[in-house]
Amino acid sequence: MSVRVLLVDDQPLMLVGLGILVGGTADLEVVGEAGDGREAVRLVRVHWRVRALSQRTDLRNAPHGS
Repeated sequence: MSVRVLLVDDQPLMLVGLGILVGGTADLEVVGEAGDGREAVRLVRVHWRVRALSQRTDLRNAPHGS
């Protein structure tokens, strides 16, 4: 059973790089990509039932003033 991963980064080049790295790992499956945290939450709510959520956060990706 593979771990399903939703990639989130505000830099498209980072998303591509992460997709290559994670997609090349046998026990990880990239199930989607988002350009920011809000889009990620929307994708999770709309497309997946989530029992547990693990994240890697880039604090520079956080929206300012929220």
